[in-house]
Amino acid sequence: MFKATVTLTVMVCLLVVGCQNQKPVVGDSAEQAAKAVLYRYLEIFNDGNMDLIGSTIDTAYVCHHPSYPDDIEGQAAFQEWVEMNRGAFSDFRLTLEDILAKDNDVYCRWTMTGTHDGPLRDLPPTGKKVSVAGLALTRMVDGKVAEEWVMFDIANLYRQLGYRFVPPEP
Repeated sequence: MFKATVTLTVMVCLLVVGCQNQKPVVGDSAEQAAKAVLYRYLEIFNDGNMDLIGSTIDTAYVCHHPSYPDDIEGQAAFQEWVEMNRGAFSDFRLTLEDILAKDNDVYCRWTMTGTHDGPLRDLPPTGKKVSVAGLALTRMVDGKVAEEWVMFDIANLYRQLGYRFVPPEP
């Protein structure tokens, strides 16, 4: 009994010590590289630094966005999308809350804040401040953003802008 207890105690101690002394996994460096790309991406959106598009966005870029009927494709369309958002919300701010990278995929949770003081596609300015949370799955190719799937609660954004949903007539 004593010998079994000592053996079990030694095994637990080795397990604890072994777990504490692990080397960083390869995914850690992939996550750091992905974060560097995403921080350049933020600089494009938040600061309007369009010079970073070539080093951050792949030429074959595609964004699957819930509020667009067609995909946003290519660097020029990406720039138009950024300019539309920055024009609609002069204090536009995109903040990354969580980032998880695995292989060429990066998952992130983000928050967008801003004051709607410019046209948002066909919506006139409302002057309302908004805060919208969302998720994105981003596929990287050669250190650039190649494809994104964006998800967020569009109804929540419209409510914050003062719009109300009216059910259709029966």
